[in-house]
Amino acid sequence: MKLTTKKRIAIFCFFSILLIAIILLATGGPKTWLALQELHGTYLLLALGIFAAMIFFDILRLQVLTGALGTHIPFLYGLRTILAYYFLSTITP
Repeated sequence: MKLTTKKRIAIFCFFSILLIAIILLATGGPKTWLALQELHGTYLLLALGIFAAMIFFDILRLQVLTGALGTHIPFLYGLRTILAYYFLSTITP
């Protein structure tokens, strides 16, 4: 059975949401649920927008630095590089 990229992303999202729900159920108390109910979606979207801008400027910085060395890297290659950097810096103490 060959999994397409869309199916892999769907499986990843499913397990991510499932694990977040399990962690919240196991560790959350009444204050946690009240705080989640008071969360404004606008602030969440603002945080996601700022994060996307941060990624964009990191990619731009990488392209400028590699361009100064005489090499051009495509945007998607820069995106993969920056996301790999974020992943490795998160799991490395």
